[in-house]
Order: sequence, then structure tokens, then C-alpha cells
Amino acid sequence: MTEQGNKGDALHSMVHRLEDKVYRPSGYWSYSVHQLLMHLKREKFDSAPRALGFDTEGNEILSYVTGDVYNYPLVGAIATTEALTDYLILSADHSTHR
Repeated sequence: MTEQGNKGDALHSMVHRLEDKVYRPSGYWSYSVHQLLMHLKREKFDSAPRALGFDTEGNEILSYVTGDVYNYPLVGAIATTEALTDYLILSADHSTHR
């Protein structure tokens, strides 16, 4: 069993990964986020995490998606034309499969 914490501010330091699941504090927005993620799953959009519910401590549980995480201000690789192009390709790929 592998557990990995997150570095950053206080809220993000409460986010942790246990194997293929990510646990993070829930908020008033969590139900809406889970609804959106379930919609994306139904639409066969495979690049978003899956909503897996909530634990007994009230943390939301999401599937782990490999990749880099960025926070504001957006600088570095996320703030490049290449990142925007990748996003547009991903969006276009999904919209053509409907």
C-alpha cells in the first residue's frame, strides 16, 4: 500500500493519494463536481478522474490520474501554447466521438 501526500498550501496538504485513489477535503462544491465527473464518464470522456464517493471522514474520493498539477499563478509548462494546443486537441477528440 503506497500513500503519497501533496506539497503546497494548507488545503492542498490535506490532499493525499493512497494507491490509485485521491482523498481530499470535501466542500459545498463537491456534490456538483461529482455530478460533472459522472456526466463525463457517461459521455466516455476518459481523461478526467472518476468520482468514487466519500469516506467516513467526509473526504471526497477520486481516481488518480497521472500528470502534473498546477496552481495559480499559472506559470511554466501549463502556461504555454503547447499546453493550450493539447487541451484543444483533447476537447476536439471528445466532441468528435459523440
